[in-house]
Amino acid sequence: MEKPSCKLLLVDGSDEDRLRFQVAFWHAKPLHLRLLPRLASCDDVCLYLGGEGRYSDRLRYPFPDLLLLDLKMPGKGGFDVLKFIRQRKLRLFTIISSDSRQHHDIARAISLGANDYLQKLSNLFDIADCIRMLDDSAARWVASQSWSHSSTSPPCPEARGNADSQLEAYDDDVSMMRTSPFNTSPL
Repeated sequence: MEKPSCKLLLVDGSDEDRLRFQVAFWHAKPLHLRLLPRLASCDDVCLYLGGEGRYSDRLRYPFPDLLLLDLKMPGKGGFDVLKFIRQRKLRLFTIISSDSRQHHDIARAISLGANDYLQKLSNLFDIADCIRMLDDSAARWVASQSWSHSSTSPPCPEARGNADSQLEAYDDDVSMMRTSPFNTSPL
């Protein structure tokens, strides 16, 4: 029998940010979070949440318990996803992860139903720490079968172990990708 877990759906318009999250997720080794397919567009996440089109098989594409959502994506953005969730009256704990520090973006996201708003993290250590914190919250959710909201600000560790050296090397590689002439994605 499969161990209960909190299903996390990541929606981010940046290939680099999705890859960075995946590497940090692997490094964090969460016990209670299960990462679902990572999506890049508003249209895909709306189809996924609605169980429509290629996402109609709920065994293969289960409904998430937690949505980590970027506001700024190509085409429609995170605000449109929040409106979709509200219109469909979906029960989904939603955390916005965005580069925007604009107070009107934060207020709008919360008014549209987001449960929390995080400044998007780019350092793999910080992302891994945030995933560990989400995993701790997920453990409580799994135990109670109802999501209990807690602070989602990632902890700032004083010291990091030797295992984090892999993340350090990868972080350097991603920084080089950003300036590479072969990188065609807009950053």
